[in-house]
Amino acid sequence: MDFHEAYRKTHRKYELLEEKETLESELKLLDAEVHKLRIIAHNEQAEADNLESPSLKGFLLGLAGKKQERLEKEQAEARTAKQNYEHAKVRHESVMQKLAACDAELSELASCDDVLCRFLQLPEDPKLLTLTQCQTDLLQLQEHISALIGTLAKVSQLGAARNGSAATSALAGTDDKLLAMERRAQDLLEQLKTDLLHFQECLAPYEITVNSDKLHRIADDYLLNLYTYALIADRVEKITIILRHIGFELNAVKPKLLQTASEHYKKHLQTILNMAAEASK
Repeated sequence: MDFHEAYRKTHRKYELLEEKETLESELKLLDAEVHKLRIIAHNEQAEADNLESPSLKGFLLGLAGKKQERLEKEQAEARTAKQNYEHAKVRHESVMQKLAACDAELSELASCDDVLCRFLQLPEDPKLLTLTQCQTDLLQLQEHISALIGTLAKVSQLGAARNGSAATSALAGTDDKLLAMERRAQDLLEQLKTDLLHFQECLAPYEITVNSDKLHRIADDYLLNLYTYALIADRVEKITIILRHIGFELNAVKPKLLQTASEHYKKHLQTILNMAAEASK
């Protein structure tokens, strides 16, 4: 790929990112519209069906000689509502297809801006690297939370087994497994605390926050040496609730982080395109 091809492809990449942003905004509006029109179509059809079937309302309208007129009106409204819903679905599908085409073309242009940067002898953008790493860290944190919740569930199960064991030999075997699982859960908890602190520090410049104070207030040995099932169950439930709350916060952070990264990436592309245009004069 020569300089001019790298420039042309990077320019096209910038256009596609702008188009994708517009399409994604349109898709959000269409998601809401399709949902609303589906409900309206369902309700209108239910009104028509209710009037057509034996009912007190239909009987009274029949006595007044207005049932057929009202039925035709309800059926016409149901048809219109269904058509509006179907048209919205078609528009929704069209935008989905355009987004898929955008993503496919963008994947083919993945490295063109890196090539252009090398021609211009530009260093890597540290802010862009940080935002990219934040996205990776976010996914790892979500996986980490899921793993810890699963491990805590096993700790609780072993606690229940220990509590229900009458035989000394069975109790000893369960204790060994429980202690090993406790250590595993505690290690995961400590690592999660560290990773969350690092993630919060990385997000701070972008005014994006994740509240993990409750998790950090939990003692460092909170999951070690639990001796009764009641205590195990109580502690597991407490941490699991906190973890799920943090998981919800991470889900809320994701679109903000993606938007921030996308905005900075477009600025990055615009900068190198301007520099390339100057260099080619």
